[in-house]
Amino acid sequence: MKTHVLAACTLLAGCGYFDSDTIERLTNVSPLEADPGQYEVVVTLPEGLDIPRGGAVLNVTAQRPDTHASSSGRYVLQRRETTEGALLFRVAPGDLPQLKAQQALIRDWEAETGGATTGTFGVDVDACRKGDGPDLNGLMSISLIEGTGTAPRVLVPPTPVRQVVITGGDNQVILPPCGL
Repeated sequence: MKTHVLAACTLLAGCGYFDSDTIERLTNVSPLEADPGQYEVVVTLPEGLDIPRGGAVLNVTAQRPDTHASSSGRYVLQRRETTEGALLFRVAPGDLPQLKAQQALIRDWEAETGGATTGTFGVDVDACRKGDGPDLNGLMSISLIEGTGTAPRVLVPPTPVRQVVITGGDNQVILPPCGL
């Protein structure tokens, strides 16, 4: 399958730096074969920046060229918080059967079309600001945990907020307030 992987680092503007070792490892993971229940994203944000519940969504789409059939799934990622203040996101356990069924369908299409099926796999993230928002020099990071008991793999190392989120001409973060 010709798959386009869209990165999880999309608080709004996109990141200028990803850890190349982790990205290389992820390019060798088939989104059709990977067990989505084994992955968890760890996000560390500075004070004043948040991702609300329901604010991180996994989108999976595929198109079959011979019949023009399509499959799309939207999976709201479950949010948890660690005692250290990091946010953890994963596919909600109740959504795993639907996501695995979509993977199986797309694998079947792939076999039937000789690899001509195309698709996308990406995460959309909507951030919000608390109070006056974050210090633009505050650091945020994103890591990926692959399987139970494994150490997080850095996707985005500690990076100043100003390099990740959209800022206005007055150097203020352009994000909606949390809780609306």
